[in-house]
Amino acid sequence: MQKILLLVCIGVLGQHCSWAMSDHVPESACKSMFPAGHEVDPLTTEPPYSLTVPAGDIPTGSEINVVLAGLDPTIMFKGFFVKGFDDSTGTPVGSFVQAPKTIDCEGPASGAHHASPAPKESVVLTWKSPSNYTGTVHFM
Repeated sequence: MQKILLLVCIGVLGQHCSWAMSDHVPESACKSMFPAGHEVDPLTTEPPYSLTVPAGDIPTGSEINVVLAGLDPTIMFKGFFVKGFDDSTGTPVGSFVQAPKTIDCEGPASGAHHASPAPKESVVLTWKSPSNYTGTVHFM
């Protein structure tokens, strides 16, 4: 059975950031992973959030939970945008089968994002690996 090794990165908007489009991610963010049209600059320092996936190899075609949360329960966020990328090519891989909302960037449901600007302590997303994929995936 083929396996996938997962690595973790993070791309999150902090509580002090907000999307101009509070219930979706614009297509322009698909390539840059940066929001457009919000009132403050994107967070470029180490974020006070974690993006957690199961460690090690997973069978191809399987589903995993991707958990986004503040490092402290008092740390909230309003918006988020997460994608899985092939570590060697940088190409988006897999799809989100459970998320507040998804966006078709380079593939169907390749990105997961917020559905409202309400403050959130954490979000659990479900990502599915392609059935024929071999490689390492990182999430951003």
